Amino acid sequence: MRFPYRGAGIGLVKDNCILMGKRADTPFFGKWAVPGGGFEKGRDLDDLENAKREFKEETGIDFDSLDAKQISSWTLKAPFFRWTTYFFSVKELDFDSIKPDEFSEIQWVSIDEVLGKTRKGEKKHFRPFTKSEVRSINNSI
Repeated sequence: MRFPYRGAGIGLVKDNCILMGKRADTPFFGKWAVPGGGFEKGRDLDDLENAKREFKEETGIDFDSLDAKQISSWTLKAPFFRWTTYFFSVKELDFDSIKPDEFSEIQWVSIDEVLGKTRKGEKKHFRPFTKSEVRSINNSI
C-alpha cells in the first residue's frame, strides 16, 4: 500500500530516558518529539535511512558515528500516512556536540515523563515499552 505521507524517527534510549527535542517551528511548534521527519523520494532508500538523515538534520550528529544497538521499531499506519520509529540504546552520547536545528531545546526525558511531553498522536510511539522493558534493555548493553 502506498501512503501519501511517509516518515520516520529515531528514539535513543539511555539510562531509562529517551532523547527528545522541543520543536522550534510549525506545524508542531513547542511540542516535544523524537528526531524524525518525512521521507524524501529519490534521496532516501528506506525508512531507516530516512530516520538517520532526519536525526542528523535535527541534532547535528551523524547517527552512524554512534555506538547504538537497535532494540525495536514501531510503525503507525493510518489511511494517509505511515510513520516508523526506530528505538536504539546507547551507553554514551556527547550531549555538548548536539546542535539542534529544528529543536529549540533537546534533553533526555525520563520514561516517567515521556507521555507528558509528547503531543497527542506521539504518545503511541512509546507504548511498546514498559518501564521495566526499557530498564532491562539498558542493563543488557
